[in-house]
Amino acid sequence: MNNSSDGPSRGQRLYRRLIKTLSDPALRFSWIVRVLLAAAAAAILLWGWWADSGSAYRIGAPAPRSYIALYTMSFEDREATDLLRQRVAAEVAAVLVKDGLRHSELEDRFRLLVSEGGIALLPPSLAELLLDFPAGRRQALLEVAQSVGLELLAKGDISLLAEGEDLWQILESTGLDWADRNVVYQMLDSLLEPTIRVDREATVDLRDRRAESVQPVERVLRSGEVIVEKGQIVTPQQAFLLASQGYPESHFPWRHFLFVIIIVFMGSFWPDFFGSRRGLLRSRREWLFFVVLIVTGWCFQALARRFDIDGIGILPFAGWAYLTLPRHFALNLVLCVGVVGSLLAHEAPSFAYLLLIMIMASVAIAGLGYILLHEIRSRLHLWQQFFLVGLGGSTATMFGRWWVGLDVGLELAGAYVLASALIAMIVIAVLPLWENLFDAISPLRLIELSHPSNKLLKRLQVEAPGTYHHTLMVGTLAEAAADRLGLNSLLVKAGAYYHDVGKLRRPHFFVENQFQGENVHDELAPTLSALIIISHVREGLDLAAEHGLPRLIRRFITEHHGTTCLGYFHRKAKAMGEILPREQFCYPGPRPTSPETALVMLADSTEAAVRAAGGDIKDVLELEETVERVIESKLQEKQLEEVPFTLKDLSTIKVVFVDVLRSMYHSRQVKEIPKAADTKQEGFA
Repeated sequence: MNNSSDGPSRGQRLYRRLIKTLSDPALRFSWIVRVLLAAAAAAILLWGWWADSGSAYRIGAPAPRSYIALYTMSFEDREATDLLRQRVAAEVAAVLVKDGLRHSELEDRFRLLVSEGGIALLPPSLAELLLDFPAGRRQALLEVAQSVGLELLAKGDISLLAEGEDLWQILESTGLDWADRNVVYQMLDSLLEPTIRVDREATVDLRDRRAESVQPVERVLRSGEVIVEKGQIVTPQQAFLLASQGYPESHFPWRHFLFVIIIVFMGSFWPDFFGSRRGLLRSRREWLFFVVLIVTGWCFQALARRFDIDGIGILPFAGWAYLTLPRHFALNLVLCVGVVGSLLAHEAPSFAYLLLIMIMASVAIAGLGYILLHEIRSRLHLWQQFFLVGLGGSTATMFGRWWVGLDVGLELAGAYVLASALIAMIVIAVLPLWENLFDAISPLRLIELSHPSNKLLKRLQVEAPGTYHHTLMVGTLAEAAADRLGLNSLLVKAGAYYHDVGKLRRPHFFVENQFQGENVHDELAPTLSALIIISHVREGLDLAAEHGLPRLIRRFITEHHGTTCLGYFHRKAKAMGEILPREQFCYPGPRPTSPETALVMLADSTEAAVRAAGGDIKDVLELEETVERVIESKLQEKQLEEVPFTLKDLSTIKVVFVDVLRSMYHSRQVKEIPKAADTKQEGFA
């Protein structure tokens, strides 16, 4: 039975799945981001190759300029080593091998020479000559030939005597006349054969082993020495030294090019995974900023190589990353971009030692940036802290250069110090550009937003003084807890200051802005009161957009109430006989999606609860119970489900809130907390 008729084939299913995947806008955009990063990396590599092509060398061609050693290195002088090995191998003339079987055959031949028919062992022409001799003379010559032959065989190898003058000398001692000696010589010459032969395979093997036994000739190339003069033909060994020193070859580095592009493409999946887990990179604007920031960092690293300050090329990117992104995310990102940037700036294998130096510098800059760029108080403070980060990266670079033997003189050290100072200025100068173009938020911007002179905060002071005082109290509570938990306290403080900015539309509808005995909600229907109070979130977003507040600050406005409900007005409506769904009295949300917004929610509700309780709180225990009741209510209402708060974190928040509230009201027992002018109304804050 053909299963294909029962439904779509496997190929059709794969095709439909592909179409469905490509139709997802978020997924399509993530692939666009990966392509952009890979294209940017390719462009930087091509630019680097083009910039180096004018001074690149080629084996067998004249050097375009004089090349000097950048650092001291030991290397094998291959040319000298090969020449020495050839000389040692040539000392082996041949390997001689004795043929024992041939030796025995020759002895048997000479013993048979004097026997009957032994003359047949001789060549025919010589045998005919001997047969013409008288029998006695013939026999005497055969016996002399036998005696001399056996004597020579007994001595060993006869290969050298058979053709030399030594054989004539031996025959002279026999007492024969010249003619008879000549006949005997002819017999010996025809019968004797070399018993030792040259073994060619053994000769080659011995020569190879002798050559391999020669130790390589090691030489030291010191920094500043000339490797090859301009116009000199570049030999393979000189090319090896040039590559080891980091000088580019004229051919296009296809292997390095493909390797880096693959690394960039595969690494582009990491931000997507990391960001999704931490609520980052949610919008296209954030992704675009992310791409522009990374590409800018790579460009600075490539330029730093041209100015011989390789180690701190990652410094500008590190500054912008730590100032505009979460610390943990920035730490990982600086390390990754530092390594990839070094691959873009230096071609393998010449970049090996420079890659190590840049990794050391990246680790130092990432670590110091994580520590020093955390709590910034002013632009001058930022410059000072960033300059220290630059000095740390420069120190790591200088140490790495010293380790591999590169120049570490005072002139270079001064260049690194000056570059650190200038880069710090560039980072601060460009920071507003990132803030305006990509809605990035930095400590400096948060400080400016938190200053009382800000237009919206000044309006709160004048038009809604109660709300302004409330935001200050919430900011103080949330900031203290953020410091204890290691969160971004500047962001928490700014978010707290603007979380209730929507109350500027109708300030007198909120209890903190009402005079004693006045409550406009007493004359309104519960549904209308709830609608007005809930609408301060939407109206806050409108004011935030009107005044250009950053996206992160707007999240505090939308999330500080989550999806909680105004139970007071819901109960009031039920008491009046209105049967309405509870959802009608709830905030639209969303629930807090970050620890910072959740912390402001807890601080907002805690301050409102303590203020509403007023003089009912007599001592610290009751204050602790009030804070704990607020936190427990948020847990029961599932407002903290999307926030990674642990029980320990919540306990820390409770302790900090209690300590801050005690100090805010200047009482050890909290019995002097002023009572609010109105009755308790849930959700008015």
